[in-house]
Amino acid sequence: MSTMTSFLARRTVVSTLCAAAACALLVAAPAAQAADNYPSKPVKLIVPFAPGGSTDIVARVVAEGMRASLGQSVVVDNKAGAGGLLGTETIAQSAPDGYTIGMATVSTATVNPSIFTRAAKLEGKLVPVVKLVTVPSVYMVHPSMGVKDF
Repeated sequence: MSTMTSFLARRTVVSTLCAAAACALLVAAPAAQAADNYPSKPVKLIVPFAPGGSTDIVARVVAEGMRASLGQSVVVDNKAGAGGLLGTETIAQSAPDGYTIGMATVSTATVNPSIFTRAAKLEGKLVPVVKLVTVPSVYMVHPSMGVKDF
């Protein structure tokens, strides 16, 4: 693994862990003030993508941090399909009781509403709570191209 790749991997893990702790505190504090018995049942964390991707991995780290903080199970529920639209709709249509929360990405929060009518109809039905991670992107080409930068 190159030095840059190693640095980015460490940075992503540290950012994810810090975000998980912040998310757990963010969820637990208002809940504790609202009702002493929250959560009295498992919390569902919806990921609008298939298992194994970066959004799913972050959700599982966050779910573990929330479980430890809340003392209740946090179940990651992957609802893949339509570029994240199916899972996003599920989040928007859930009861506003704090027992269903969801992950969002640039594609589900900004791109989809600008190209899909169904996604645009969700405007105002979801509220962002916390930015969890920034995932680095890398463009690669075959070395024979001789390209060194953008």
